[in-house]
Amino acid sequence: MREADARILIDRKIREAGWEPEDKNQVITEETSQAGRADYILKDSRGRGIAVIEAKRFSVDPASAKQQALSYAKSIKAEFIFLSNGEEIYFWDYKYRSEQKVATFYSQRDLEKIQNLRLEQKSISVIPIPEKYFKGGEWRIPRPYQKEAMQIMDKALEGGKRKMLLVMATGTGKTDVIALYLKRLFEAGLVNRALFLVDRIDLGVQAKEVFDEILKDYPSKLLYGGKQRDESSIIISTLPTLYSQLSLFTSGYFDVIVSDEAHRSIFGIYNAVLSHFDAIRIGLTATPSIYVDRNTYKLFGCWDETEQKGKPTFVYSIRSGIKDSILLVMILCRLTQKYHLKACNTKAKITIPKILKGKLMSRRGMSRLRKRILPRKINASRKGREKRLSILLLNATPLNSHIILIKQSRSIKAVLQKL
Repeated sequence: MREADARILIDRKIREAGWEPEDKNQVITEETSQAGRADYILKDSRGRGIAVIEAKRFSVDPASAKQQALSYAKSIKAEFIFLSNGEEIYFWDYKYRSEQKVATFYSQRDLEKIQNLRLEQKSISVIPIPEKYFKGGEWRIPRPYQKEAMQIMDKALEGGKRKMLLVMATGTGKTDVIALYLKRLFEAGLVNRALFLVDRIDLGVQAKEVFDEILKDYPSKLLYGGKQRDESSIIISTLPTLYSQLSLFTSGYFDVIVSDEAHRSIFGIYNAVLSHFDAIRIGLTATPSIYVDRNTYKLFGCWDETEQKGKPTFVYSIRSGIKDSILLVMILCRLTQKYHLKACNTKAKITIPKILKGKLMSRRGMSRLRKRILPRKINASRKGREKRLSILLLNATPLNSHIILIKQSRSIKAVLQKL
């Protein structure tokens, strides 16, 4: 394929990104100067050169033209460079980071957004972690481990990392942490648009409720089903919805992407959602996967090839949660025809009877049981079955109760060893 053929593809792709190649107020070609010749110059809304595109024929690695493109970009004071052979596209924000392979060209709005953010951009570390935040009708204080998670992410981001993974036990406030962190990213001028990915609509609804309280100054929109792209600061979307609409977004549209429950559906065809965008990538999970075809650590840049193990950006385990009294261990036992609930700590020597099966309860069953077991002690007469059950209840609050069935556990210690 000749360079002229590559340019046909490039013309089509810059048009898909919102540029008009025939409009000389937006795009000019074959521009020469003392520094050489530019294949394309993309202009900002004021008609100034904002980016250079260096075109190569298909058989040539576009990254090989870096120095040539850099000399020209500096000569016209263009801040960005694209390198392309019509099939592959590299975006180079040469003053700040190395070239990155991207799925699409950036739009004029994307490039100007980066410039405008940098006018008043601050280091994330100078944006204080709030002493309190409002949620659920009350003021709450960030817990020490939540502050630590944000401080570690600050260091990673300032160290040039753009992929991070938070591994936090269910019920320890992952969504609160990420909401507070997104707020600080907005305040620092590091991001303008955020994407929060979920694999189920109900998780998206829960996230939006949190964002509407903690991030009330940054409007959020929930996309699912056939809903189309929105211009809100924060887009909360199910993976299938965003996957079906990828053609509507350029690679530079979002500045940060958060994947909730990152160990699940983000793999397979939906991995294309993450790879489509050139953005800061943050994964949230309680149970990271290490399978070859869905390694959560590799997806978020936290896999140590030498040691062959994952090293998350931050970890707060279920053991830590129970030790810090963030998660409460609650035992519900069937005694003859009555149920009795009692709280106990990790040092208590209480025998847990065997149960039928080790599995998660249904959400409906969990909701019903939660209503029955709060407050702490109940007695409910039941007839019929003489089955004995054990239930471990984590974080026993009306809003955040999590119930797990544990198979054949003999003591609290044995329960913890299985988690």
